[in-house]
Amino acid sequence: MAELNLDYYTAKDHYSDGDIEETLLKMAQEGKSFEDLPEEEVSFPMVYHFSGLRENILSWYPLKKADSVLEIGAGCGAITGMLCRKAGHVTSVELSKRRADINYARNRDKENLTIMVGNLNDMTFPEKFDYVVVNGVLEYAMSFTEGKTPYETFLQCMGAYLKPDGRLLIAIENRLGLKYFAGAPEDHTDLHFFGINGYPGNQSVRTFSKNELGELLENSGFPFLRFYYPYPDYKFPTEIFTDESLYTNSYGRSYPVYTDKTADLFAESEGVKAFEREKILDSFVNSFLVEAGRTENQDPEEILYVKLNQERKEKFRLLTRIVRENGEVRAEKEAMVPQAEEFVEKLEKIGTESTGSDKYKNLPCRQKTERSLIRSLPEKLFTRKSQSLPRKKILKRSRPFLKNSIRNFSGLVRLRITGPESSARYLVIIREERITNVSARPMWT
Repeated sequence: MAELNLDYYTAKDHYSDGDIEETLLKMAQEGKSFEDLPEEEVSFPMVYHFSGLRENILSWYPLKKADSVLEIGAGCGAITGMLCRKAGHVTSVELSKRRADINYARNRDKENLTIMVGNLNDMTFPEKFDYVVVNGVLEYAMSFTEGKTPYETFLQCMGAYLKPDGRLLIAIENRLGLKYFAGAPEDHTDLHFFGINGYPGNQSVRTFSKNELGELLENSGFPFLRFYYPYPDYKFPTEIFTDESLYTNSYGRSYPVYTDKTADLFAESEGVKAFEREKILDSFVNSFLVEAGRTENQDPEEILYVKLNQERKEKFRLLTRIVRENGEVRAEKEAMVPQAEEFVEKLEKIGTESTGSDKYKNLPCRQKTERSLIRSLPEKLFTRKSQSLPRKKILKRSRPFLKNSIRNFSGLVRLRITGPESSARYLVIIREERITNVSARPMWT
């Protein structure tokens, strides 16, 4: 059972989403999701606090079972359960008891979880941590940290909780995010251009540009930084980009309507293209995830790109990483939910049969040009089974599938018929224009 520690609670909650939190608590106690409710009863706080997409911000990150994690501002437990599944022990700190109660109700079965309620500044911990996670919290530092430099003070405090080679993981919006220029209101104040204008007169919240955030961290004792770019933002990410994949893997492929207050000022997709050409897109992404350390990261594996298919049917929900190790680039796939494990096993079987190797995760990829980088795999393979049909009829029947598949792609499309006639399959290979010079084997995803 998880532990709920009230030793530091002062019987005062400083923030709340209102009465909806009582509904959230009841849902958590009953094990319900907003997906179990009629559409007319679903509100944004339900989606925000309970959506499985929230976990995507770190579900791909290489936490280990030996790692200890301090989660600051855990809220209603949006990512707490995921951290518990990946790490050895998680200590979650939350100022609001009602939100901590929701978190506890969702994760009470986690034996490696301690939820501490109260102000972090009043707490002491017996040991240092491998990771400190600050997910959507840094922007509020001036509200609960005293002094003339509350953000530096807060970050220095985070450093004090870390082991010498520990890592600080910060997720936060970009003050200069392209979505704000295109017409979305600022996330915390719901005012258009408020962050771009420098938060005039605001004394409770603020976010930072990439340069501002980098300087803030370096000045706070974290000289070694690695930036990741979650899309569409850190709250509901479906892709994680890096400096290498940002300009090659089609950041901003689809554009959500962020709120009903979003003004359609210009085509965000065209803005992305322009910033890509100018090589300044990293300054205008919507959100950041920053890995900050006092020592350089010595992990030989470098994650270049992540795709999280959280919104597919459960049996197809896969996490795909593009990883580089010792100069070799490979794709790795794993099930995001137990229901998808069978699909991964099928992929393993196909990969083993195709390559004669049981190292199906280590899909070899070759990068032939410096400007090209793989997305998921450089060639996306779609397989559909058909009955014993003549080639012409298979082509005819595949046309709707082809049309749908190439909607967002350009480049090569070809079709092959494989296997005996009685168990024929057609393989549709779609290659993006930018990556036509990159090859990979085996050709399946």
